[in-house]
Amino acid sequence: MIYAEPANLVFTQGVVAAISNAVSAGVIGTILLLLYSKTRSKKGSLTKE
Repeated sequence: MIYAEPANLVFTQGVVAAISNAVSAGVIGTILLLLYSKTRSKKGSLTKE
């Protein structure tokens, strides 16, 4: 292994990194989708005069 790190430490760091990436992507993605949905016009929002 690189720099002679213990294998279990390397795998633990990989798992923690994968989980934190998934959580942060989910949170940021949800916020972006909510902000984007507010910019879209609702169906039936136009009224005929």
